[in-house]
Amino acid sequence: MVAGAAIRPLERSVARATPLRWLAPGIAADSLVLALANARGQTLRSTMSVAQGDTATSEPVAPGHYTYDVRAFSAGREIARAGGPITVETYSPEFIRTPVDIGALKSARSALDRPARGQGRALHTYSWLYVLLVALLAAEWVLRRRWGLR
Repeated sequence: MVAGAAIRPLERSVARATPLRWLAPGIAADSLVLALANARGQTLRSTMSVAQGDTATSEPVAPGHYTYDVRAFSAGREIARAGGPITVETYSPEFIRTPVDIGALKSARSALDRPARGQGRALHTYSWLYVLLVALLAAEWVLRRRWGLR
């Protein structure tokens, strides 16, 4: 039997929903049998065929910390075995923030500092508008009294 350290995961920590990739360099294996055990003792088993000479890929697993036990088989007999820890992270690449262009932020800020429409005064600064409002309210009150609407 070949030394167990020859079979190993490509990455010890993988992102969520990413297939687990395994390396078996120097081992002429035709299949790998993987057993993953989580902290609660639940075990997942899968069989992988070795592709591209010395690599194999297993299906994605749920996020968590696992211990793996992988065995290499050739012609129906076990030729190598390895074990160790592996982690599937809860993050995934779509959660990473995209970089922001600082120049675009500065130009957006300068656009906010300018008044929206020209350089005119705000309506609440004109005193004659308040006088007009009071005159209209007084006229409405007088007309309602004359028409008998109280």
